[in-house]
Parts: sequence; structure tokens; C-alpha cells
Amino acid sequence: KIANLFPSIGYVVSIDNDKIILDIGQEAGVTTGQNYIIFRKGKDIIHPVTKKILGFEKEIIAAIKITTIEKDLSTGVIISRSKEKNVNIGDLAIWKSN
Repeated sequence: KIANLFPSIGYVVSIDNDKIILDIGQEAGVTTGQNYIIFRKGKDIIHPVTKKILGFEKEIIAAIKITTIEKDLSTGVIISRSKEKNVNIGDLAIWKSN
């Protein structure tokens, strides 16, 4: 139940044209038909007073739809992409609800 409260985050481990393989699968709660956003981590967002790191900027690269899953990996196809950026191995992927 706790896993359902937090989105699955993984890494792009393989790229073949519009086919993307992620390092998360069934064990991380990935299911076929889910959409994931592929993004690149940008600079840290720092609170101006406390200097605490609140998060980081995200550069959206593409969106994929999961087509197959295995225990520890999943495969998706690109359904939209940035015109300026290509998906790279090591980019992050996060589940997009709706």
C-alpha cells in the first residue's frame, strides 16, 4: 500500500529508436499501459533563507507508454518528445498519473 503512495522512479538503461528500457519493473509497481516522463536533472532548488535543498529542476525530454514489464525492467515506446533533446542512457523516468 505504501508503494502506491509514491511514484516509481527509474533510469533509462537502453534506447533503440523509439523503444526505451527502464531499470524498474513489476517489483517497483510498473504496469503495462502506464505513462512515464523521461527527464534530466537540472540545478538544485535551494531555499534562500535556510539554504536547504528543496529539490531540483527537471528538463522534460520525452513521454513513454509502458508496453512490457519484467521483474526488474520495463519497456516503453516514446509517445511524445522534445524537439531539441534526445533521450540518453542515464536519464530519469517517473510515473505520470493521468
